[in-house]
Amino acid sequence: MSWPTKIPAAYTAPLGLELHVVLFEPANDRGGRSAVVGVQIPEATRPLIRRGLEEARRRRARLIFLCDTAEQADRIAATAAAALPDHRRIAIERAAAGRWGLGALQ
Repeated sequence: MSWPTKIPAAYTAPLGLELHVVLFEPANDRGGRSAVVGVQIPEATRPLIRRGLEEARRRRARLIFLCDTAEQADRIAATAAAALPDHRRIAIERAAAGRWGLGALQ
């Protein structure tokens, strides 16, 4: 499956940036307010990435990776999917529409 990761240029072009995002939520996320862990790639070190994954797992938090390139986004998505079996990846469009959680799927 191919996941779009690029944040629309309308948001990033004024800043002179191209950014990509990867989003995960706990498999039992019910929507509404939730703890969130955010990690910047490539700025975060491997230990910080591991800590972010551990915190997301421990707190059953949503996880957001902000990346400079699509390739970085693809790599970190694979890493997170393997490390977080009780989370699932969600589409940027779904999150942007505020449709986090299982309630959004019904």
